[in-house]
Amino acid sequence: MTQVSDVEFLQSTVKTLRLKDNTLDEVLPVSTPSDQHRPLPATDLGALDVLPLELLHIVLSKADLYTLTTFKFINRRALAVVESSQQYKTILYHARDALRSALRIGAGGQLTLQELFDTLCKPNCELCGDFGGYIYLLACQRVCFLCFSEDRRYLPLRRCDVKRKFALKHPLVKTLPSMRSLTGIYSPNEKKVTISQTLIDYQVAYQAGLSFHGSATAVGRQLEEEHNQYMRGVKRLRKADEPFDGLSGNPLRFMAITRAPVFNRNTQQAEWGAYCLGCQDYKGRRTRSLCWRRRYTASSLTDHLVQYGRIECGEHSADDKHESYFRLLVDGKHIKYLVIDQGLYDVEDMCFEPALLSMIPPLPPEITNIWHPLQMDHLEFRMVKDLRSSVCEATAPNFPSSIVLKFARFDWEIPQLEHETLAYKWIAEHAIGPKFLGHLTEEGRVIGFMIEKIRGFKHAEPGDLAVCQAALERLHRLGTKHGDVNKHNILVRSDGEGATLIDFDVAQFCEDDVVLAEEYQSLERELCDTSGRGGILTESVIP
Repeated sequence: MTQVSDVEFLQSTVKTLRLKDNTLDEVLPVSTPSDQHRPLPATDLGALDVLPLELLHIVLSKADLYTLTTFKFINRRALAVVESSQQYKTILYHARDALRSALRIGAGGQLTLQELFDTLCKPNCELCGDFGGYIYLLACQRVCFLCFSEDRRYLPLRRCDVKRKFALKHPLVKTLPSMRSLTGIYSPNEKKVTISQTLIDYQVAYQAGLSFHGSATAVGRQLEEEHNQYMRGVKRLRKADEPFDGLSGNPLRFMAITRAPVFNRNTQQAEWGAYCLGCQDYKGRRTRSLCWRRRYTASSLTDHLVQYGRIECGEHSADDKHESYFRLLVDGKHIKYLVIDQGLYDVEDMCFEPALLSMIPPLPPEITNIWHPLQMDHLEFRMVKDLRSSVCEATAPNFPSSIVLKFARFDWEIPQLEHETLAYKWIAEHAIGPKFLGHLTEEGRVIGFMIEKIRGFKHAEPGDLAVCQAALERLHRLGTKHGDVNKHNILVRSDGEGATLIDFDVAQFCEDDVVLAEEYQSLERELCDTSGRGGILTESVIP
């Protein structure tokens, strides 16, 4: 399909909606640019006037907005230099309120003129890729309405929320970059805010928590410890750690958002985008692809009409004479492409996402307990040796020596590995099992995990009872039952000074001391077992 013409674009879209977003720029007092003639500068910039004007513009583009504003007021020559900058003139003409908003909320010291200009020129939302008609000032990111009104990354946090959510102390929280909100009416729900608040970007607070505590796991442990300490002396429950969000009705989400067009460097034109006319009747359907709040350009609207049909009488009319093409976002992170032959499904069903998803074959399942930062595709590894079914030794450039991979070959093996992945999270940093090195993927789908190879160890024997009991005790102290303590699931150091547990696919939380004691007492019997249960089934070298 060729790109829609300008006429068809105008006929298929609406420029504005019959409601106000009430973003930060709409809360600002109205400002009228001065048209008064200024006299020529009577003084120069001293030593700075030695530099060529182009070099001055480069230097000023790297300055934060506060510094730039202060420089403007030195004298009329400084003002003339700033206003002669092409970047500054573009922002002032097309996104004046974005500049004013950043300065008014105290974010001017956190972003430079160059960063604001580059964001103004970015056409797409940094999170989903849709046309972005807004700028999130705390991170200077181009965003669309759906992302900034629903994603937690664009919900600024109050200081009290930062302290409670990331277990940080007040002196540290005070040092984090922040903004000061303006009073006024925010969000399409017209929520009135009468108190100015100090707000902190979510990502800044998250990184501060990681830096202070060392890891997300450590943050969770600290929060749990503080909660338990609080509950021991509590007389009444405190407020929930996660306040009700309200999404597009939450005024906090709009306090750092300003509307801004996309500036095209090539054409030197600004574009605001437009809303699809055919999607305005889908307001009751919470499907992103047909959401009435999405904005389009001529190019993106062409793709949209290919998928859902041209606009006829104000509605999408799917084309049943050709193949239908779909681009699906799976689990918020994978893109899948689907082609449906003509006549296979009813046109109305294909245009309604829930109906379509109920008809198409399910996608392969995957492990969803993703807690380790490292993910690697299985094709990045060279398989060295099969250790047993779905377990092998492998090498990769990222690791100095060989490691062990455990993965699901078939769909029905996913639940077991899902459980074991979670079990490794429970025992992380407790010296109970092999070190968990990351998640194993296949075309973006998590199908297993990587663990360190235990070297210089042997399978447990009756004479290793003491070190095996010590390893099992460490697991039981976490309130976790292993579930299968056969001798092949315990590796003992060759010097007999320590033991490591493996295979946690049936491990589970257990608060029953009797059950844990039974497993502990069964250990001696398991070490003496000669049936071969749990032993290695296969061990072959892969050429």
